[in-house]
Amino acid sequence: MVSPELARNWRRNWRNCPGVFSVFSDEGRTIPVEPMTAFNPAEGHVLWVECIGPAIFAQDRGITLRLVGDQQRSDTANVAAFEINAKIVSLEFTSDHNLMYQNGKNPMPRDPNYGRTDIRFAGPKYVGPEWNPGAAFPNYPTSHTAGDDPFEDRISAELTVGLETKGLPSNVTLDRWFTFALVGDSVNESALCFTAPDAFSYAELVAGKITLPLTATNPIGAEIRTIDAPIAWTLSILRSEDNPDQGWAEINLGSTGSHVIYTTLGRPVDADVPDAKYSNYTTDPNLLTPLRMEVAQKRVWEAIVATGVDDPSNPRIVHELSKKYSGAFDLDSDRSSGNHTVWDIGVGEKGDCFAISRFVSYVANMVGISCSAATFVPFHVTAPTVLVVPLLAEEGSLRNVTHPDHPTWQLSLVLDGKHNYFQAAVVVPHESSGDIILNC
Repeated sequence: MVSPELARNWRRNWRNCPGVFSVFSDEGRTIPVEPMTAFNPAEGHVLWVECIGPAIFAQDRGITLRLVGDQQRSDTANVAAFEINAKIVSLEFTSDHNLMYQNGKNPMPRDPNYGRTDIRFAGPKYVGPEWNPGAAFPNYPTSHTAGDDPFEDRISAELTVGLETKGLPSNVTLDRWFTFALVGDSVNESALCFTAPDAFSYAELVAGKITLPLTATNPIGAEIRTIDAPIAWTLSILRSEDNPDQGWAEINLGSTGSHVIYTTLGRPVDADVPDAKYSNYTTDPNLLTPLRMEVAQKRVWEAIVATGVDDPSNPRIVHELSKKYSGAFDLDSDRSSGNHTVWDIGVGEKGDCFAISRFVSYVANMVGISCSAATFVPFHVTAPTVLVVPLLAEEGSLRNVTHPDHPTWQLSLVLDGKHNYFQAAVVVPHESSGDIILNC
């Protein structure tokens, strides 16, 4: 007979279980054992315990009931009821470009924008997971190549989940496993939806952390755009590997984000190679920052639309970019070659032809189109033949250019009565046509 005292002892052994406590005489847990239930004193009996709660698990649900004379004891050494709590530690996108720098602040005391965030400058590079509340950069933007292939163009990530247990004994069997299903749902962004059926071990549970590799269920999409959406996470764990009918314990992990992801046509060109002309990375115009990426995305998408075709070539896109900024030409502007202030052109300022060609190349490179700015000389030797000679050695100057027929001639461009010794263009590599030079 199960005495009330023995029943209380069972409950004390399971005192960390906040759910509903029940004892059964069969493994299927269909025959409940009530206090004062009679048993044959000559036999030992195995009883089965169940504790149902929000996230309650048992390592071994068997209890051997011993009857010695009039004394009743339960051997509960292998019984462990415990609770699992979980929370997200970090989320890292592993398929992104990992090239983003912080927006920089203007370091020039005499500049009207001193001390403010400025597109002309870059701050330190973002490091670590993109979402990590305990880090120096708790939630920062990144960039990712666009695409609509259902297998190749899905976002990959690693989610680290912290695990805490209540009532977990020291003698748990560490080689057992929990089956779980992780769901990440972004209501308005299909590219940020994840599903991950998997399992983790008791050893990982004791260690207090699991890191889960994830792949989105949908491709990121082919358009150049800015994703800006949170992800809500749920972790469901099978209560019993031996008795799946007990169902799943669902743990709401909360949300991460909002995640800002700039999509591009490819990996940004030379963005991880600092320009040697700039001794201080803060003035390097090649580096990705959120402000620069916003301008680059917008201008390239406008150029793609302006081509009027569904899948324009890179030279066609750059050509439309160059046309867009031809009206920004100003020979007297101080935004010239080699000057980080060329990024001002993206916010409505003017510049000379080198500033424009460099700005166009930076914008194109940032979204994955390879091109570069160069000087060039158009010699009209015999009409309508045009000899185009790229000059890369002496940037920005035509003073030493020799005419093929008249070596003593001095080359000069004249604009509004002013002599100009240079002209610039954007050079776009093309697989079948070679380098294509687009005059800015």
